[in-house]
Amino acid sequence: MKVLSIEFYGVLLALLFASCYSSLSFSLTFAEARHLSLRAGFGPESELINRLLPLGKGKAITYLLQRREKDFSVPPCAQETLIPYMQFKDFDDEKLMAFRQSQNKCKNALKQAYASHLLSNDSNDVLLHRMELFWHNHFTSSLAKVPYAALMYEQHNTIHKNALGSFRVLLHSVIRDPAMIMYLDNNNNNKAKPNENLGRELLELFTLGVGNYSEKDVKEVARALTGLSIDNANFVPRFYPERHDYAKKTILGQTGYFGLDAVLEILLSKPEVAKYITRKLWLEFVSEADDKAISRLASEFYQDWNISRLIRGILMSQAFWDDAGNMTKSPLELVVGGARLLPGMVPSKSVPNLVNRMGQNIFDPPNVKGWPIGSDWINSKSYVERVKFTEQLTRGLQPKRYKKSLSFLCERGASELAASPVLVTPASAKITDIAVNGEACVDDLARVFEHPAWQLK
Repeated sequence: MKVLSIEFYGVLLALLFASCYSSLSFSLTFAEARHLSLRAGFGPESELINRLLPLGKGKAITYLLQRREKDFSVPPCAQETLIPYMQFKDFDDEKLMAFRQSQNKCKNALKQAYASHLLSNDSNDVLLHRMELFWHNHFTSSLAKVPYAALMYEQHNTIHKNALGSFRVLLHSVIRDPAMIMYLDNNNNNKAKPNENLGRELLELFTLGVGNYSEKDVKEVARALTGLSIDNANFVPRFYPERHDYAKKTILGQTGYFGLDAVLEILLSKPEVAKYITRKLWLEFVSEADDKAISRLASEFYQDWNISRLIRGILMSQAFWDDAGNMTKSPLELVVGGARLLPGMVPSKSVPNLVNRMGQNIFDPPNVKGWPIGSDWINSKSYVERVKFTEQLTRGLQPKRYKKSLSFLCERGASELAASPVLVTPASAKITDIAVNGEACVDDLARVFEHPAWQLK
């Protein structure tokens, strides 16, 4: 009896060890790979899923965090030498109108170039792109106000380089960015009449969040940022010492002769900044806040400001893996995800207008608070546009032309592509012969895409 008992417990321990080890180290299930691709990418496209499936959770996240590509090719018009402001005074109405029209055309070309890059088969850094969009919505600027497409492209490059790197470096870089200085009017910030726009958003939206600073802090930060502007001849950041307020300032309880760098380092010394950024990033990937987990991750983030490490912590949390189907896709996630799932079905040149009708204008957030998030994407007008897009996604889909894409989609079973397949009426039997059953596959896809669950991730 004693021997049997030892054997019994030995078997039990072995089973428990095997279960834990397989869940941590062995390959992802299709449901896990689909969930990861929806939250950290644009959806369960075949190439990405096939790369993720053999990996465990940790290795899959490592793969997504790797950088493999350079930024997208900028339109030629955004590489042209910018016209200095002092030359505008010599423009007549006709020449000024022609300039504005050319810049508007260039801005549209920039939007289309970025959309094309997101749809490209060579664009594999989907998590990097997601983080670019996150930071664009955090450090908000807009083509509607910034006069040159080239400046917004430069800002995008700054975000692209630092999106998965150091938040300290990203913060220092973006606050000096010419497009940001223009957008928040710091080029008009001087000691005679301090402009509070950049100082206010630096505290409220970029670092601390509401409730962690006072109106006096806003005024003092504005004074510290006086003189930070751009050179009107070549549009690079420039400090004008004659415009700067050199008197003492008291900011967040510290007093000194502060300028820009000192202000940023004061902010980075505050653990509230780490918690604010961590919470915002958590809610980018998980539908509900977990204060205990956020506090733990924020404490680690505060030590080194490593964005990739923070994202890894969020994606490795059990809350992330238990959250499938509880978030709403943004317009770009919906359109880019559908287009990457069915390459060639959505022309890249149509993407900016498609997502704009759903409420997401590329490089043009509606205000300083950025685009909506979560269920705020859905209203009566935008939902109609989202449904129209999903209906169009399979209209004209030809099984012979898209055999490779359909083979992946239909062999899995079309209903498995949605974030919450239990919400979708199961498709017919899985289809392995596209040549014979291609039309049935397309019908199954249409039912899945047009179901409300397709809007979720």
